[in-house]
Amino acid sequence: MERRTFVKLLGTGGVAVLLPTEIPGCNNRQLEALRPWETLPDIPQNSDIRLKFVSYAILAPNAHNKQPWIVDLRGEGIDLYIDPKRLLPQTDPQARQITISQGTFLETLVIAASHYGIEANISLFPNGIDLLEQIGKNPVAHISLSSKEQKDIQEDELFNFILKRHTNRRVYSGPPLTDAEITTLRGSYTNKDYPLHMFIDPAILSDVAGMMTEAMRIETYNRAMHGETVEMLRFNDDEIEQHRDGLSFPNLGITGMKLFFAKLFTSRNSAFDESFLQRTVDSVREGAFSSQAMGLITSRGTTRIDEISVGRYFARLFLTAAQLGLSLQPMSQIMEIASVKPHFAKSVNLQNEEPQMLFRLGRSSPTPHSARRALNDIVNQ
Repeated sequence: MERRTFVKLLGTGGVAVLLPTEIPGCNNRQLEALRPWETLPDIPQNSDIRLKFVSYAILAPNAHNKQPWIVDLRGEGIDLYIDPKRLLPQTDPQARQITISQGTFLETLVIAASHYGIEANISLFPNGIDLLEQIGKNPVAHISLSSKEQKDIQEDELFNFILKRHTNRRVYSGPPLTDAEITTLRGSYTNKDYPLHMFIDPAILSDVAGMMTEAMRIETYNRAMHGETVEMLRFNDDEIEQHRDGLSFPNLGITGMKLFFAKLFTSRNSAFDESFLQRTVDSVREGAFSSQAMGLITSRGTTRIDEISVGRYFARLFLTAAQLGLSLQPMSQIMEIASVKPHFAKSVNLQNEEPQMLFRLGRSSPTPHSARRALNDIVNQ
């Protein structure tokens, strides 16, 4: 249907009979790509128990939902590799976010293992750290496993929130975070090498929201950077099922009639039109300025080990936010835009600390989970 014809239909009241279940793409189609979120992993009892741990770990938050993981189960324990085919050279040129995503995977796996009475012990970079151009050659980590018979292993209380956690990109509203919630988030870990900074002062929130918007504007209007993001957008259910990664419109908080219009008028080609670019920036601006609090995890160093450690702590904090019923969205653009990053560091008074994970917090209705790849796509057995 051409746009002019559709607008004419709207003018005659034709949309009045268009019910949500009749809107194309707004049905309740059961997607295989979303099944990993629905129940406990459906793995046969006689299967390798390591698959259960991995089936939870792939639900970890990760950059652009690239799911940049390869898991090798052919030896003892578990070996985790970065998938070199799933890097983000434009928006994450140093693979910092991809490496942090290894940390979120590892921590989620450790938490899941505790549910089964197994202790997962992590050794980072057992064969050395790959240079940027060699990423994927050597394992990021080797995980050895100890059974409950060997130790008294308690289930991590955050296990119950792995299936509930999701990134919420909506505008946040409702009551501000309480002092108790802030205290709980602050207390989710206390490692001095990876400090957690919480911001609730309206002036600071507004200042940082402005920088979030500017960083997104720069990224969006850079064709190569924006093109990398567009490649990870899934415009319909068929693309979600085909790729089982990236982000769909519902993941971006677009629902109802907005979803209808998005699917009707938006394509991969039109994602480079000025109207789409401006809507992208406007959406980030609205979300950023609705933040009821922001958090920042920093590190004392800038090594790959630091990045993985940040990812592990961030995974725990994200699950803690889910436990509290809070919405959370990582906002990574500031860290990757050289013209914005130093202003941000100065505005929040960082001294001898490297900003690693910035995120906004608040309250909002949930959005659907993002797609996840099948286990046989990432596991070598």
